[in-house]
Amino acid sequence: AKFIGIPAPELPYQTIGHLTLDFPSPASVSGYRRELDLDTAITRVSYTVDGVHFTRECFISAVHQVLVMRLTTDKPGQISFIATFDSPQKSEMTTPDVNTLALSGISGDANGVKGAVRFQALARAKAEGGMVHIGDGRLTVTGADAVTVLVSIGTSYTNYRDVSGDAPAQARHYLEAASAQAFAHLREAHITDHQRLFHRVTLDLGTTDAAHRSTDERVKMFADGHDPALTALHFQYGRYLLLSC
Repeated sequence: AKFIGIPAPELPYQTIGHLTLDFPSPASVSGYRRELDLDTAITRVSYTVDGVHFTRECFISAVHQVLVMRLTTDKPGQISFIATFDSPQKSEMTTPDVNTLALSGISGDANGVKGAVRFQALARAKAEGGMVHIGDGRLTVTGADAVTVLVSIGTSYTNYRDVSGDAPAQARHYLEAASAQAFAHLREAHITDHQRLFHRVTLDLGTTDAAHRSTDERVKMFADGHDPALTALHFQYGRYLLLSC
């Protein structure tokens, strides 16, 4: 048997883009903390500005096929930000309706192959109190008590030989279905789906006082030993990454 021709290299996964939330610049921030809860697959950021405590929770739901971000404070009317999309791909921003920002484009060329996968990302802010405004390629939230941000993505990829799918329809389907749900339901469905797999395995190698330190400090001091729980944490972090894939 003789092989004829040169096989094409595997084409890369490509980022669609970024959604940036621009908050008013505070004079000072205190109590800044960020964490990833492996048991719920939820990231959390919290901090205090001028006596107001801000919290953000974020997760990507395999159940509802959306990114979900929840912004809250302990005082009403304190959440304001401007959200914008940007992308390294050939793309444009539009506003398909009064409360949704869209990023549409096509994948980039790679390994001599012209980009052919079309995509659309949609971002919507559901505010409690305050105002939401869309215009000039920006989504603006002003004076809200709490905000749930939803991001959905659709592509034209059907299979390796067919990229004729309807990206906007796919993105819209995911966004509308998720928008009809309360944040608490989205969160609960995500946790239940994650834990269905994550709870299959536990690992206990023992715990010492080192477990009370922040993770970055534990990593730096690990060479000195006496932190078997950090090994178990890395083991579970690897499982979390595989489940996230």
